[in-house]
Amino acid sequence: MSTGKNRSGATIAAEAPAIPTVATQPGFTLVEVLVAVSILSLLLLAIYGVFTTVNKTDQRLQTSSASYHQARILFDRIGREIRGAYRDAAAQEVRFRGGVDNQGYPFLTLTTTAVTPQGRTHDGVAVVHYQLQPDPESKSDRKVLIRQEYPLRDIEEENRPGYRLTTDVAEMQLRFFDGSQWLEQWENEQGRRPLMVELSLVLSTPEALIPFRSAFEVPAIQVR
Repeated sequence: MSTGKNRSGATIAAEAPAIPTVATQPGFTLVEVLVAVSILSLLLLAIYGVFTTVNKTDQRLQTSSASYHQARILFDRIGREIRGAYRDAAAQEVRFRGGVDNQGYPFLTLTTTAVTPQGRTHDGVAVVHYQLQPDPESKSDRKVLIRQEYPLRDIEEENRPGYRLTTDVAEMQLRFFDGSQWLEQWENEQGRRPLMVELSLVLSTPEALIPFRSAFEVPAIQVR
């Protein structure tokens, strides 16, 4: 405030201009910021965990679905060939053998009418051979299922190499029912065939081993 005099000599007081005040805005303290960041980190971590779990579950379901689809195809094919097993008392070439070979590898050999174009047969009868063996193209202990098909009466075709059916079979086991008991081995003695064949497969996936099992009836049909 300043003072002055008028013409009559009286003192006059003058008001000084008021200085405007700035209103202070409320802010966050460092502790509040750290708490907020921690809560946000926990929320993001929980969301990431849920997403990872859902993603792994989806991948596992897709892998299992693919394995079940592959097993269904294998069982359908082998079952169709077993149900179409051919028997002719006059044909010495007719075969029905299975179990484990001398090297300990499971196999199945049978003469069937369920032929495919790979058999290159004209009489509708072919020999089909399945063999589970170590996979020479794999660096691990994985096995490969080999399938071979050739005409019944073409002996030279027997030595033709088969093709790789699948590399996902970890184990394979066959059992044969003769009417009274299940046998681990079946030999083609006098054209004798089992009444049923049980096939067990274990498919290998990155997550686990998935077992499958089914039994197939061998029709009592004979060509004379």
